[in-house]
Amino acid sequence: MSPAKPGVSNSHGPRETWHPLAQRRFDCGRMTQQQLADKSGISRTTIARVEGGQEPLVATALRLAAAVDCKVEDIWKGKN
Repeated sequence: MSPAKPGVSNSHGPRETWHPLAQRRFDCGRMTQQQLADKSGISRTTIARVEGGQEPLVATALRLAAAVDCKVEDIWKGKN
């Protein structure tokens, strides 16, 4: 097993438990939070908060979804 890419933790537990945004980052070539921040214009801190469960602003969710080439519904858990 190769070591994790810096900024891509493999200690989150089973992948099924990861936030959908973290799963999508991983699917996009193991993109780090910083790489996503650079691509989306959203701060790494905000990305970490979203992946930690904080509900993003709509504009933030749209920019993050565009950066990982998916729909907002694919990465935002939202409230049911």
